[in-house]
Amino acid sequence: MKAIGAVAFVLVMGWASSLGAQTVVNLTSTLDARIDSATATTNYGANVTLSAVNTMSFLLQFDLSSIPAGSTITAATLSLKASNGTADTYEIYEVLRVWVEGTGVAGSGVTYNSFDGAVAWQTAGCLGVLDRGTTVLGSVGPTTTTVIPEVWPLNAAAVPRLQNWLNGPP
Repeated sequence: MKAIGAVAFVLVMGWASSLGAQTVVNLTSTLDARIDSATATTNYGANVTLSAVNTMSFLLQFDLSSIPAGSTITAATLSLKASNGTADTYEIYEVLRVWVEGTGVAGSGVTYNSFDGAVAWQTAGCLGVLDRGTTVLGSVGPTTTTVIPEVWPLNAAAVPRLQNWLNGPP
């Protein structure tokens, strides 16, 4: 079993303002948590390292408020620094539920079974059609063990989704 252990996730987006100027912004995740079917009721919101192995997934949230209203997103990449390399590839999906990061205390936030520590996902593990989008927005992996973050571009399907996030709640 190999894991991606990440110390920071950065979403890099290129966007154009209404004046036509191209700008790049780096956004560090504001919320992150792992969910694990092997420990389905445990909240890992306080952990500083996220892992992804065959029983785990991780959730990330970014604050787009530093991008001016009216901007057009043209591209995005996801960057992470792995503490353990893996030959595996992990798909990226949009999470449709408003999830709670939590503090690591039981009932404080997201788990494999619940998006907020109390209310169940439609399908455990954020796998239901009401829990996450069905379109793959990109993928992460394989990774190497490195001190330099590795970068993966999000695909063309991700750009309009990010634009919708910037424009307001779906």
